[in-house]
Amino acid sequence: MADNNNNHHSFDAIIIGSGLAGLSTALTILDAGGRVLILEKEPKLGGNSMKASSGINAATTDEERHAFRQDTLHSAGDATNPALVDTLVQHSQEAVLGWLRERLQVDLSQVAQLGGHSQPRTHRPAGKLPIGAEIMIKLQAAVKEFEGKQEQDNGVLQICTSAKATQLVQDDQGRVVGVAYTITTEEKEQEVVAHAANVVLATGGFAADRSSTSWLAKVRPELLALGATAGEFSTGDGLTLASALNANLVGMQHIQVHPTGFVDPKDPDNPNKFLAAEVLRGVGGILLTPQGKRFCNEIGRRDYVTDKIFSLNAKYAETKTWQGGSDEKVPQVYLLVSEEGAAAIQKHVDFYAWKGFLTKVKGAKEVAEYMGMDAETIGATLQEYQDAAKAGADSFGKSRFLAVPQLDEESANYYVGKVEPVLHYCMGGVQINPRGQVLKDESTIIPGLYACGEVAGGLHGKNRLAGNSLCECVVFGRIVGQGIVKCENAAKI
Repeated sequence: MADNNNNHHSFDAIIIGSGLAGLSTALTILDAGGRVLILEKEPKLGGNSMKASSGINAATTDEERHAFRQDTLHSAGDATNPALVDTLVQHSQEAVLGWLRERLQVDLSQVAQLGGHSQPRTHRPAGKLPIGAEIMIKLQAAVKEFEGKQEQDNGVLQICTSAKATQLVQDDQGRVVGVAYTITTEEKEQEVVAHAANVVLATGGFAADRSSTSWLAKVRPELLALGATAGEFSTGDGLTLASALNANLVGMQHIQVHPTGFVDPKDPDNPNKFLAAEVLRGVGGILLTPQGKRFCNEIGRRDYVTDKIFSLNAKYAETKTWQGGSDEKVPQVYLLVSEEGAAAIQKHVDFYAWKGFLTKVKGAKEVAEYMGMDAETIGATLQEYQDAAKAGADSFGKSRFLAVPQLDEESANYYVGKVEPVLHYCMGGVQINPRGQVLKDESTIIPGLYACGEVAGGLHGKNRLAGNSLCECVVFGRIVGQGIVKCENAAKI
């Protein structure tokens, strides 16, 4: 859509999407006195960020930053953009331990070492709220303080929910200067066009759309039958908007299959899965086959653990390729957490138990009953694991043993649940530079258009490291917001 009215902009920025990336951008602009319109197609704000639970990464020293960079590059493989990784790592301290903690008073007092990390760097709250809710509740409150204000030199915010962006507006020179969108109410649908000096895509991924014309069907059709942790709204809207302007898309085939999504005993075939957060394994949870045997290093990288679970399928074990045919059943395994391990993240465990995903049992006998097998097998597995922990290593390369399950039939309590691999994160997306500007190719930007969060590709390569998505949202949301502020201030001089 072309637009000739390039001398009038109602907003400094229109932000499409209201997860952590979008709201981080918005608050950065608002704090500097900017004017922001947030478009959210759902009835309420928050997106997938509200559900995040494992933590957010940050490094504070040169040594820690070097290790953080190496871990991220190693996880991403040869499909990543090192300049984006450098930006993530170098800005993590300011964004996470600075801005989140100081501007929003987010509790980041607990630090864990999750799968694929060589050091503890994943921060989470000590209180009752998971990290996603802790951040998003405070961030939403801070953003909404600007809503309805009209004072000069203060930030001005307008929020429009149930508003689906349908087209990006460009002026005669090709600069993006607005958004066409549809507002849906019970009474009617209204078509609206809003103008802005800049537009930010913060629309998330596309893993929840399983239609025949979806992005998932185009790039990874064999994954259509897998469950997904993303909300049903994760349909790749930002990719569709950007590709209509010939934006370059990178790494679209790289979709993270998280090893552990809960199988709901009450609705096991529901494709919308709840994530069994990596922190469950980070505090000592172990994975068992339906035959009651361990089969992997539980705190290995996500792609490694997922591969090990898929390898329980004979055809996958032979080909190392998931075919996704109608006769291919996704392997399911059991997650077992000791009472000691559960105590370290009790708020998570209590929530999962309340949802019916985890069941509290006593002793190997009740674990075996839950899994439908004999207690001797479970006892032998736990004894073998205890022996490995005492030795400091096991046959899978595990060398860090926390909250090792005990065998005392009188006092050993466990939490157990069934899990399976699920679609969790789309590493590919719109190509950006380190300033978050959307690109047509390696160097040509689309003026006025930015992207941050999961909609942007190139950072995570073939595999995202746990805790990097929230960090990415804050780091690049802040960078995009700061870039827009600088641009608008320069235009006023």
